[in-house]
Amino acid sequence: MYFQECTAALNFTMEGEKIPTVSEKYDIAIEPLNCQFPLTILTRVTIDTNEPLQPGIVQQLRNEFDLIALRTSNLSVFKEACASYDIDIISLSCTERMSFELNSVDMNKALERFVFFELCYANAIRDVQARTYTMQVAKQLFEYGDGKRLIISSEAEIVSELRNPADVFYL
Repeated sequence: MYFQECTAALNFTMEGEKIPTVSEKYDIAIEPLNCQFPLTILTRVTIDTNEPLQPGIVQQLRNEFDLIALRTSNLSVFKEACASYDIDIISLSCTERMSFELNSVDMNKALERFVFFELCYANAIRDVQARTYTMQVAKQLFEYGDGKRLIISSEAEIVSELRNPADVFYL
């Protein structure tokens, strides 16, 4: 089955208490992108924190962004995100070794609530050690979640880190 649509998410990163703002919807000329299917552009915020989220912050972000992602290296925040935070994506960083192991109980809680897990591959291109960490996390995601609700994205900082989906498979 082939999906006949294209979607891109413009990411904003939130570190600490400062909420990023989307000043206006982006007016992007689609013609140069050479996309033969309709293009949907979403706004996304990634909360990068090791502290529990303050009450009401997610609802405040929901008013501004289409997607809410959380990235943490703290086990208790990860467990809380899987169990109760009203977020769309749990993004797993592979730049360094995770301070905890993924487990099926927490992952299943998130999957039951239709939360997606995100694995970014650009770090695996930049650094050999990060490639090892990315493969370890990918193995755990497939082992405990059967590959369900998994987003594989680039997190590219430069154009040369973008890959065709078939090429990502061979990383």
